[in-house]
Amino acid sequence: PSENITFTLSGNKVSSKPYTLEVLKIPVVTSFEMQLNYPNYTGKRDEQVKNTGNAIVPEGTTVTWSVQTRETKNVALVLKDTTLAFSTSGNTAFDITKRLYGTTGYEISTSNDDLKDYENIAYTIQVIKDQYPKIEVTAKTDTVTQQQTYFYGNVSDDYGLSQLRAVYYPSSTNNKQYKDIAITKGNVDQFIFTFPDDLDLQEGVSYEYYFEVFDNDALHNRKSSKSALFSFLKLTESALEQQQLEQQSENIQDLNKSLEKLNEQEEELETLSRKQKEKSELSFNDERKLDNFLKRQKQQEQLMKEYSKEL
Repeated sequence: PSENITFTLSGNKVSSKPYTLEVLKIPVVTSFEMQLNYPNYTGKRDEQVKNTGNAIVPEGTTVTWSVQTRETKNVALVLKDTTLAFSTSGNTAFDITKRLYGTTGYEISTSNDDLKDYENIAYTIQVIKDQYPKIEVTAKTDTVTQQQTYFYGNVSDDYGLSQLRAVYYPSSTNNKQYKDIAITKGNVDQFIFTFPDDLDLQEGVSYEYYFEVFDNDALHNRKSSKSALFSFLKLTESALEQQQLEQQSENIQDLNKSLEKLNEQEEELETLSRKQKEKSELSFNDERKLDNFLKRQKQQEQLMKEYSKEL
């Protein structure tokens, strides 16, 4: 029945008094849509979702629920620990706006004078937290002076990068100083940096330093991640000279040892050559000795090149 019905019951020529079957008008949602306004820093275009209350959104998204109803006086957004009333934007239209920072389960409830919370439809909006930026650094130290370290790094973030810097300070204090490193504002970038390069460091002082990258998360005032901690001792000029002299002395000693081995190989080569002249053909063992000798000779030549280069 869609309207009230009045009826009587009759039997054996007897009729009852009139009764009325009252039909209550039910409050229903006839159309439903959500406007998803994403945080500006995400770079995502705002969206409109119709006929469903489920969605996956970034943290800080502002959601506006708009419903069209029939025979409805009140519409409520029922959350886990509270109930929020929709505003009336017309005789049959209702809406409400809320900013979401965590995954939210909710129901849309409709009421009128006769029926309270008649229609409860459950939905979930999953909120994706903004991730911390990532930084990976590879270091290579100058083997001659030990006073320059070359860094190659990768930085990335889910929505965008905002800043990269080198942070350095004397090991005995926490007096931090900063050197900005240029990066793009996109999701991924690479950088090259030399420490200490042109930084004004004090001689004879031990320093600690690291790299720090920031994302563009405006909700949390830009989150940051740090690389591993590195250490550096700024040598005085005399200490640097002494270090270089010691390295030179070690290289000369290594070179002398290598020369001695070359002399030994010369004697071995003469022995092998003499055997080859004495025999019409080499035995299997003689061939192996010759082959091993040639391999050792190549290794020794390579060592000589490396020693000469370091010297």
